[in-house]
Amino acid sequence: MKVISWKKFIETTKNRRPIPYLQDVVKNIKLSKGLALDIGCGAGVDVKYLAKNGFRVTAIDKDRNSVIQTKKICNNLLVEVVKKDIKDYKIKPCAYQLIVAWNVFPFLKKQDAVTILYYVQQGLKKGGVLIFSIF
Repeated sequence: MKVISWKKFIETTKNRRPIPYLQDVVKNIKLSKGLALDIGCGAGVDVKYLAKNGFRVTAIDKDRNSVIQTKKICNNLLVEVVKKDIKDYKIKPCAYQLIVAWNVFPFLKKQDAVTILYYVQQGLKKGGVLIFSIF
């Protein structure tokens, strides 16, 4: 199994399409014009999609390359990019219409994931949506 660096991963994924499931949720539930939080934003593709669909997005990643790429791809959009480990980020209560955590939880210790899921739940507005995946 070949292991690639995170920088190479960001370079490889920066031109991918937004997550199809995310697109379906935004279209079918008609979410927009609210706050969104992308935990572990990677190359910023999904952040850009959300911003272009009316969200004001906070993108978080602890990786320097992810932060640089997300700022680049989201230039001139309503996006705040934060370089921080999600374990150290304070999620605002009842603030977000949508929170995305795609392939984030498998990289966390079980107790950290449980704690973060609690704060994610608290961070969603009534009727808000969490989109996440695990592998």
